[in-house]
Amino acid sequence: MRLLLIIAVLLFQKPTATEQLQKCWNQYIHGTCRKICRVSEVREVLCENGRYCCVSVLQVEARRKLPKPTRPRPRTYALTLPQDYDHI
Repeated sequence: MRLLLIIAVLLFQKPTATEQLQKCWNQYIHGTCRKICRVSEVREVLCENGRYCCVSVLQVEARRKLPKPTRPRPRTYALTLPQDYDHI
């Protein structure tokens, strides 16, 4: 009975080790809010509660290598005048 009670209490506790971290940054690069970033991560912006947005270095480099879309050329309009073929 005591074992069942201990198991029930442990099931309903919120474990801090498996707590999901808050997502941050923008729609293209995703990071997590942490107090200390991992070695393979870069601090980008400040999250709430004094935490930093830790973004993977690989994601940042892959995003920088993407080519920017080229701007479309402006349309050129040709002016056509009526021609007289009677003077040949």
